[in-house]
Amino acid sequence: LLDGLTYTITVIAMGDHLPSEGVVTQTRTPSPPNITNSAVSPTYINISWTQPLERDVVLRYRIEYQYQGACVEGGFDGSVAVDAPATEYTLHNLQEYINYTIIL
Repeated sequence: LLDGLTYTITVIAMGDHLPSEGVVTQTRTPSPPNITNSAVSPTYINISWTQPLERDVVLRYRIEYQYQGACVEGGFDGSVAVDAPATEYTLHNLQEYINYTIIL
């Protein structure tokens, strides 16, 4: 199985039995190493990283961000998809003088 892909697994008993319902599972995607960020301006943050060793497995990165102290139920304030092989992205239109939690 390849990392980061979703598979449906079905088990079929031998005999006169019907097949089971499929079970959906996702394999682990490698995390990008060496994640750094730097403020470009009061409202822009540049995020950079290096490719995981299994480069051919990663098709896209998802960056999620939330300002600290925010009570957003069920998610983050924003997210963006970045196609591989990109290794950097600049978040823009952020609020000045606010700390953000960023997940890549």
